[in-house]
Amino acid sequence: MAITFTQLKTRLEEWTENTATEYTGTVSEFIRLGQQRMERELGALEAFRAASTLTTTQATVALSTQAVRILWIKNQGGDYLQRKDESFIREFVPSATYFGTPRFYAYTAAATQIIVAPTPSQSLTFDYGYQQRLAALSTTASTNWLTDYAENAFTFCCMLAAYKTFLKPEQADVDRMEQLYEQEKAWLIKEELEKKKTDEFRTPELP
Repeated sequence: MAITFTQLKTRLEEWTENTATEYTGTVSEFIRLGQQRMERELGALEAFRAASTLTTTQATVALSTQAVRILWIKNQGGDYLQRKDESFIREFVPSATYFGTPRFYAYTAAATQIIVAPTPSQSLTFDYGYQQRLAALSTTASTNWLTDYAENAFTFCCMLAAYKTFLKPEQADVDRMEQLYEQEKAWLIKEELEKKKTDEFRTPELP
């Protein structure tokens, strides 16, 4: 099943039986915190992977604002670049005027940019894969992968955020919600592993 942002907000209010203004006005924050936790814990799933291109003649290149970390980067029609520490790049190429075909890259500027070395001698396009942040939920952006395909896990995770940051439930209630969340998260991981299995027509499963 799928759920929208507004429906999820209503559910969190109903499940906690709390309609106080100070609570309802904070529910959006619980949803944000729940999404943040699931992105961190399930970042290896295909749903959190994306690919794009970068075209540059400069040594420093800005990444997509949705990129959490680069998984790979490749010169179109060429080789994959090796990730290095920024200090290695600075030592390998002490000047941005050292031109050539890039072989290395490193994060820089609080990981919102990368620096490649050597500096491209001409305009180059790179393909790169990255772990992405999902679109933030709101009344105008009411769904994302979590609401569409992980409704139960997402609901439980948001409830945990409410429990741990605002409400003061019994510890047994927190433990139970954590258990429900972990069970649903395990199913999502299992489904991902099933996707990566060899096609049945290649290796038929025994009845």
